[in-house]
Amino acid sequence: MKKIWIASFIFAAATAFAQDTCTELCSSCLDNNESGPCAKVEEICKCTEMIANLKAELQGDANNKTATGSVYESSAQTAAAENRHAQNQAYENTVFRMGFSLGYESFMEQMEGDVRVDEFYHHLGINAGAVLRWDLYHWLSFITGINAIYHYAEYSQTLAYHRYGENNNILYNNIMVEIPLQFRFALSFEKTKIRPFISASTHIRKPIYVWSDTEVFWKDFDNKGGMYSFLDWEFIEYLGLGIELNRHVAILWQPLLYSIRTNAYKASNPYDNGLDTWRLGMEFTW
Repeated sequence: MKKIWIASFIFAAATAFAQDTCTELCSSCLDNNESGPCAKVEEICKCTEMIANLKAELQGDANNKTATGSVYESSAQTAAAENRHAQNQAYENTVFRMGFSLGYESFMEQMEGDVRVDEFYHHLGINAGAVLRWDLYHWLSFITGINAIYHYAEYSQTLAYHRYGENNNILYNNIMVEIPLQFRFALSFEKTKIRPFISASTHIRKPIYVWSDTEVFWKDFDNKGGMYSFLDWEFIEYLGLGIELNRHVAILWQPLLYSIRTNAYKASNPYDNGLDTWRLGMEFTW
């Protein structure tokens, strides 16, 4: 039994040695296979058949690599397409978010109560509130919530006090609450999380409390304040431009299109339209 194993090992070694020797001899005779020694090598080692088999093996390996690469590339493309489809499908369903907002308002008011304002300077409007957001599609969102608003302004040369002289001012403070109703239309880019958008908003405002201090010749002349009537409302129409980051942070600028104020006496347009009255806001949602 031991002799059989030794004989098998010697035969395998001899075969491997003979194969390596034939490979070297065939390589040296590639360009001179018609000479006498090379013809003998061809007869013993079958160089033509060996080279043909080698070429077939190499071609088979190349085909396998190409097929593997094609399968991998196809799988990668399929996975990317499925991922995009999943993202689009996710935003075809409604996604609800909550958060808060902060805002600054620049406003040019035409009326202070029932008094027509001749000249208006120094104004400040700030607001803060809760945000409710529904992403209806990947390009369309609806935003609402509730905001608390504070307005401060200084008016001068009002008609009601002209009889006291030209140097008169009204220091005016106003507290309101509002419900904004906004539709937002966004552009989406695959390689960035920043999305520009335009918006159309209606803000329904309820004035709550007002107090003012009238100064004539830089002396306090009249101080008054009180609650607004139930009939006092404001309806504000804004058009907005902005950007949002990954649907979680948004910054928008909103110039005024039109405004209506209702009260017990009449309906009026309280604010100057366009760039005289605008709003700058930030939203944070998650």
